[in-house]
Amino acid sequence: MSSVDDRNYDPIAVFFEPKSVAIIGATGDRSKLGWHIVENFLLNYPSDLFFINPKGGEIEVRKVYKNLRDVPAPVDLVVMAIPAKYVLKAVEDAVAKEVKSIVIESGGFAEVSKEGRRMQEKIVELAHTKNIRIVGPNCIGILSLSDGVDTIFIPLERVARPGSGNIAMMTQSGALGSAVLSAFTMEGNGRWISRFVSFGNASDVNEYDLLDYFGRDVKTKVILSHLEGFKNGKKFMVKARKIAREKPIVLLKAGRTSLGAKASESHSGSVASNDSVVSALLKQHGIIRVNQFDEMINLAKTLEKQPIPRGNRVGIVTDGGGFAVMASDAVEREGLALGQLSKKTISGFKAKYPPYYISNNPLDLTGMVTAEELMFGVEQFCLDPNIDSIILIIIPSAPQFVVKDFLDLMTDFLTRTKPYNEESASKPILSISVGGEESKIINSKFDKVDIPTFGTVEEAMKMLKYLVEYRDFLKREERIS
Repeated sequence: MSSVDDRNYDPIAVFFEPKSVAIIGATGDRSKLGWHIVENFLLNYPSDLFFINPKGGEIEVRKVYKNLRDVPAPVDLVVMAIPAKYVLKAVEDAVAKEVKSIVIESGGFAEVSKEGRRMQEKIVELAHTKNIRIVGPNCIGILSLSDGVDTIFIPLERVARPGSGNIAMMTQSGALGSAVLSAFTMEGNGRWISRFVSFGNASDVNEYDLLDYFGRDVKTKVILSHLEGFKNGKKFMVKARKIAREKPIVLLKAGRTSLGAKASESHSGSVASNDSVVSALLKQHGIIRVNQFDEMINLAKTLEKQPIPRGNRVGIVTDGGGFAVMASDAVEREGLALGQLSKKTISGFKAKYPPYYISNNPLDLTGMVTAEELMFGVEQFCLDPNIDSIILIIIPSAPQFVVKDFLDLMTDFLTRTKPYNEESASKPILSISVGGEESKIINSKFDKVDIPTFGTVEEAMKMLKYLVEYRDFLKREERIS
């Protein structure tokens, strides 16, 4: 008997929001992987929790059951951290118990041999006799900290867990997934992830199932994915196009080269599709494809914190002439455009600034700028109807530029003015600060007030290009509908 109503339950949601969990392979031996999963749930999980190990005994004064069938209450989610040779028997027990979902973290299946593939298929076939869904095998599983779910067997000191936010991540690679978690923990206030899943061999639950769930999940605003291939590419694309109208989808797809495709097949048992065809289809269906890990992280934080621009007209505000030139070149390289400032904005600049400031776009305020003058430039670009997005480049070496004063002015503008003006509210601001300790102070503060920061002009401009391409997709969809 299940704790979830058979007529109403969402089989994928059960992985992230279970009412009860059993861990098969639970152990109190801190040198074993099973302990780390036990520890995660002891620290975070608020509902019914059961430990399973044929040795019985106790873990942290909790009874350990010798078999899942012995548990005297319904079980929604089962986590298996046991050698592959014991998995089939454990799934048989889960079927008898009529659980709803299983995470199999064990390796040794389709990714290693034909025999392993046959065993994997047999396990899925058995689970489906009772409509049980499986994540894995060969994965690190699920993270949904708002619900206390953490099946990741890697210790906290090796892979940090970011706080709850609005970004969902799905990946076939446990190693890449671990890197994503660590990267987001280091960004801003560390609160980024709504749901995370490493689904390994995708024996049952695959990218389509997860995309569909993330699209419906109210806790998720941005969807990230790392895929080595598609189980059903056409079905995935159709679903993605519908979801992308409401939530941006970012894909880091491996297997671009023939060597990458071969590595993908040996890693997770997945077969990568023709890459050029995939790229064209992704763009057509509103999926933002990125090529590098850092791009995925940068784009995710930009999409989560900033609005989608109305067009491709970029405004550049800086106190460094050389960076103004570099940014202008980057605008052209990425297929964007420099916005032509309105007469009102230019007149305001000429009235405010000394004649040796370059009062145009790029706005070059030179090494004589003050905090108040730089802030004035940002504000006017935000209000100019001919500018769709702003690149702010700060070199905090000007003798009259007081970093604290500028950050106070910027914080006040972002909280009291920008969100409440229709013109300024629509414009993303991306920042680059170059220098020593003062630049680190600026970047740290900007992260806390939701302005994405980047190490180079090229990185920031590429993010704008992705935002504009996503905006173009949304406009096309509006015309079609």
